Amino acid sequence: MKLLDTPSHRPALNFERPSWLVTCSLKRREPFGTVSSQARYELAATNEEEARSAVRNFVQQAHPRCVIESIRVARQNLAQPA
Repeated sequence: MKLLDTPSHRPALNFERPSWLVTCSLKRREPFGTVSSQARYELAATNEEEARSAVRNFVQQAHPRCVIESIRVARQNLAQPA
């Protein structure tokens, strides 16, 4: 997964994809019970569904024993230099 790199000295260009903050609630079963956790990912994607899908695929590959309980997606505003 590639994180969006926007140095403060470089203005955002019109062709750059927007940045999204995706928060996942994860659960996994362990011998002693169920473990819940949250993970946050910031990434560039064309739209909300692309961001959601990218994180879903990443979590399935990186944490195969985890089940995604919920996903929240919020668009990040890129700060414009003064």
